[in-house]
Amino acid sequence: MVEILNLTPESRFSIAFDITYVHPQPEEEYRDVVGGFMTELSANAYEPHRYVATVGLVF
Repeated sequence: MVEILNLTPESRFSIAFDITYVHPQPEEEYRDVVGGFMTELSANAYEPHRYVATVGLVF
């Protein structure tokens, strides 16, 4: 699933990231990265989001 934050320029106040976790995978060169962030939609209005990505390491 892909989520795109398509907000108007006026509504892009700030983004605050949470702790990111890195999980090793059975294949030695891959890791899953999991985390979250909050977007400020307006004054005192926040919306939580999370993300999961599989990344390949280059040695």
